[in-house]
Amino acid sequence: PKQRNSREENQKIKEGQSAEQIWPGEENKHKRRHKDVDASWTKKNDKTFYGYKMHVLADSVHKFILYVSTTTAKVHDSQAIGDVLSEEDAGRKLYADSAYCGEPQKELTRSFGVEPVFCVKGRVNHPLTEEEQKENREKSKTRCRIEHIFGYV
Repeated sequence: PKQRNSREENQKIKEGQSAEQIWPGEENKHKRRHKDVDASWTKKNDKTFYGYKMHVLADSVHKFILYVSTTTAKVHDSQAIGDVLSEEDAGRKLYADSAYCGEPQKELTRSFGVEPVFCVKGRVNHPLTEEEQKENREKSKTRCRIEHIFGYV
């Protein structure tokens, strides 16, 4: 659902005020029920979203979700790796897209005993080589099995 807040209301939300502080009184009780002041804004492909993100750890063979972590929309995907991994995941491989390809994310993944298998990201004036594209396609064959899960969620 679209949030239809005034600029002043949005500013108060960003400041961390509660719904009761922004819309006080008995006459606003229904409005408060329809407002989520804990969510956050993010932009993807020039489209703005307000809400939350779901980060999952899933079994690619059985397409079964093993763990879910929910964050506000503004949290970058790469910041949630530590939320979904645990010591029990040691010895597994973690397939992820290019949002996770940074060295800090790889180190964090390895700290749980998990092997990072992340797609490589091309950069301005440094496009992916044919070999990197081929490797990304191979990695994506496993990753796409996880994406199928979201068709059911």
